[in-house]
Amino acid sequence: LMWAIEMIRREKQEPHPAHVAYWSTPLTKEAKVWQEKQRKKWEVVHFMLENRILRRQKLLAPEYRQIIQAMNLAATPDVISLFLDLAKGAMRKDFIAGPVLNMCVARQYPLALLEKIVEASPV
Repeated sequence: LMWAIEMIRREKQEPHPAHVAYWSTPLTKEAKVWQEKQRKKWEVVHFMLENRILRRQKLLAPEYRQIIQAMNLAATPDVISLFLDLAKGAMRKDFIAGPVLNMCVARQYPLALLEKIVEASPV
């Protein structure tokens, strides 16, 4: 999992168009194309996370920061949702929950994902 995310990080990052929202509803063709490219880029990580869920494996403590790294790299909402399902304990840690919540708002992830983060986070 860490390796797959590292490969995405090392890949030549296509610049995010400044006037295009990250994960809100795409209003332009350019935004839709960017979102589709991101989905293709994150397919391997998505598969690995689904596989871990099916095997009832959780994220290990050293892997908690992968959630933040994935959000920094504009992972798809599905990938972040799977990460949250695997990392119930991670969201109880302020050093993970704070940045994840901040990135969720900044990257305009769907409201359902924001609610999931808030439910799993400390109050």
